[in-house]
Amino acid sequence: MPAPSNTSDRTQSPNFNRRRFLGWRILFFAIITSALSSPGQTIAVSVFTDHLIRDIDITRSQVSFAYLVGTIGGGLFLPYIGRRVDVLGTKKALALIASAFGVVLLAMGQIQSFPFLIVGFFSIRLLGQGTLPLIANVSLTHWFDRRRGPMMGILAAAAGALMGLSPVLFNAGIDAWGWRVAWPVSGLVVMLVLLPIAKWGLVDRPADVGLFPDGANESEAEQAAANAGASMTRAQTVKTFRFWVLVANGSAVAMLTTAVNFHQIDLLGDAGLSVKEAALMFLPQTYGAIVVGLLYGYLADRFPARFLVPTAMAMLAGALGLATVVAPGWRVVAYALVLGSAAAAVRSINSTVMPRWFGVDHIGAIRGVSGSVGVFASALGPFVFSELRSAMGSYSPVTALAALFPIAVLVAGLFLPSRKKAAELLVATGS
Repeated sequence: MPAPSNTSDRTQSPNFNRRRFLGWRILFFAIITSALSSPGQTIAVSVFTDHLIRDIDITRSQVSFAYLVGTIGGGLFLPYIGRRVDVLGTKKALALIASAFGVVLLAMGQIQSFPFLIVGFFSIRLLGQGTLPLIANVSLTHWFDRRRGPMMGILAAAAGALMGLSPVLFNAGIDAWGWRVAWPVSGLVVMLVLLPIAKWGLVDRPADVGLFPDGANESEAEQAAANAGASMTRAQTVKTFRFWVLVANGSAVAMLTTAVNFHQIDLLGDAGLSVKEAALMFLPQTYGAIVVGLLYGYLADRFPARFLVPTAMAMLAGALGLATVVAPGWRVVAYALVLGSAAAAVRSINSTVMPRWFGVDHIGAIRGVSGSVGVFASALGPFVFSELRSAMGSYSPVTALAALFPIAVLVAGLFLPSRKKAAELLVATGS
């Protein structure tokens, strides 16, 4: 894996590469990029739900249905966008997506009807929830190899921590200016921050500036490339059992955390919490995500996925079990901590294991498929929860029933290949 021919001898020296390694800068900008997807994430949208119901004069089921249709529509485009990120590179992709996302958020404050709400949800879910985290993940994937697990853990933890503040910030913005101003303000922030990052911050790949992943020298990089084997194409990847277990791992978190977060104000209101107290419960989610995201980033480089996936799914099932008995005090805090922990664990696992198992050459396209399925799952969650809550009379039996999904994925995860076997499968695919 040689550096470009116009790279000087000085750039080739190990000390120079390490001194000028840009991966840490890419990590910082990836965190900011992922965090600024928050206006399209459920934890932020949930703060607007009751205002939309009141001001547009629609029902909670209609808001959930609009979210379902908009999110599924956005998910349909993610495989295509993943391919385009591979082709265009993360710099150009971020410039295009940040511009479009900012404009859409400016328009969200003007929504007056149910059909336009569907269009708005489609746009913010595609550009925010789906695409910005994908760009952040792909940008970091190319810059780290041996240390990818810890770096992905830091990305998941730090971005999750910043996103965890968004409900509080949006709630304060709505109190100060109203919801029709709070969304456009977030659009201005997105453009003012992300467009300079796209222009001057990101570098698509280390080879573009004569560097190698992890700050390695040329011989170290060539050895790492030889050990890694060939990259699998998207078509090859989607035929494997292990890919779909990882997809199910991510989809379980996407569906169920989206569902409970979307209805969190209502769910915790039924348990006796005020609107402000319910919004504050996103903060314990953040604290859990910080600790567990870092922990699983470390573990993902040291333990097989057949251990990591079941433990993450056990946490998710546990959070849903706690939701059946949630009440003010320690139980609601425990519920929020475990829920945030499960989500961060899954993000660290999938972000680290996918490039290890399938290579990095087509990682945008591969993550586009997994992201698309995850978006579909996240679309179904709020609507299904809303309908089941209406039918069953409360959220407790709904969350108990939902726990069966992560339990099923837990069982499937026990049959994943060992690290050695997964590496052999990757080499065999490329031979």
